[in-house]
Amino acid sequence: MIRGMILTRHAAAVEQWRPLVDYYRAIVCSATSTDYWLQLMWSESQGDTHAVNGDSGAAGLFQHLPTYWPGRRASTVRWLSERGVRRRWMRRGSKGPHVGEANIAVAMWLYLVQGFGAWSGSRRFPPEAYGPDVWWHDRGYVRVRVSGPPQRWQAPGTFG
Repeated sequence: MIRGMILTRHAAAVEQWRPLVDYYRAIVCSATSTDYWLQLMWSESQGDTHAVNGDSGAAGLFQHLPTYWPGRRASTVRWLSERGVRRRWMRRGSKGPHVGEANIAVAMWLYLVQGFGAWSGSRRFPPEAYGPDVWWHDRGYVRVRVSGPPQRWQAPGTFG
């Protein structure tokens, strides 16, 4: 019962970001699926903007490395500004990867530049990046074999 409550809480933490993922996905990488992004977010941070990897220092929703964050943030702001996007996080004062919207936007820009290879440490998403019948997993704790992408992102252990 406790495990189910924890999954539900974390699933809600990820789902709350759907509108912003949709927003930036439409601008930056409309060929991808919102549900892939939410699955990736689940795997990286479980929707926690303050998540930090104790080994690498990667931080935020999509676990950006601190070494690369300033340059990637600046490139994302420049790229979005050239397309007429103006958002509060783009101001100079909101610099950290713990700002959820900034973390999402930089992840989308990073996808534009590097594809999903930027998160190549695992083979958790999306199936078309690695072929059919890939392993989806969450930090190695859950392993479920699926054929093709889920129709909607689901917390680990709930794949149909």
